[in-house]
Amino acid sequence: MGTMVHRNNFDLIRLFAAAEVMLTHGVAHLKLPIPALLDQLLNAFPGVPIFFVVSGFLISGSYGRQKDIPSYAASRVLRVYPALWVNLAGITIMLAVAGNLALEPSTFRFWLWHVVAFALGSDYLASNIIGGIFKGDGVFGFYPSGVLWTLPIELSFYVLAPVILGKRLAARGLVGLSIAFWAAASLLCFFAIKREGDWIVFVGLYLWIFLLGAAAQRYWERLAPLFEGRAAWWLIAHLALTFAIIASGSSPVYVSPRWFNILHTSTPAPLRV
Repeated sequence: MGTMVHRNNFDLIRLFAAAEVMLTHGVAHLKLPIPALLDQLLNAFPGVPIFFVVSGFLISGSYGRQKDIPSYAASRVLRVYPALWVNLAGITIMLAVAGNLALEPSTFRFWLWHVVAFALGSDYLASNIIGGIFKGDGVFGFYPSGVLWTLPIELSFYVLAPVILGKRLAARGLVGLSIAFWAAASLLCFFAIKREGDWIVFVGLYLWIFLLGAAAQRYWERLAPLFEGRAAWWLIAHLALTFAIIASGSSPVYVSPRWFNILHTSTPAPLRV
């Protein structure tokens, strides 16, 4: 497994996912007209679940390689927080230059907002708890960091990974059962809870997507013959499912609680790992 980690296309996959997110967000915020077929193809390969599947694969491997929980936690903190803090600080500076700060830097709430956002990895949660620092006029009607809502979910998965993939479970051969149990619980949440308000950052709605990647990493030696060298077949199957969902009058959007969309999210997982 160790050598396989260094023979992959994860950087290319993440670049593709980032480009998809940037394009779809840009189209939405700038209200750019695009052909219907292009919009459907963008929905066929949504960036967020691509990131989640890849993250599940990599975090499963990272946890397995760490000698203990403190080492694992330190590696995750160093992976996420420095870049997050630079990102948030940069946005705040740009808002100040543009005159779009709702709170002045001289106020206690301004700094408290940043403490909460820096700790939770979420401008959304910080704004709900403290109040927003962004005036909300112009192109964006909200704090201009449309993808940061995923970070609390990512951090939650980091916390849950030792529980779901625990070394004691692995020693007893129970990791597969644990993954199945937590994925089933997540899918129950996915069908039962509406993705709105504060629930949008609840890891239970998305955990099953992470676990697709975690399961692939844990059982790759068994699964590899099904996937290696067969990307074209998986791509054809995925696109066929995409257009079948569209033909049914629905949309292949991963946040829609329909079994077809769960299958649609799952089928390209081999292409991502």
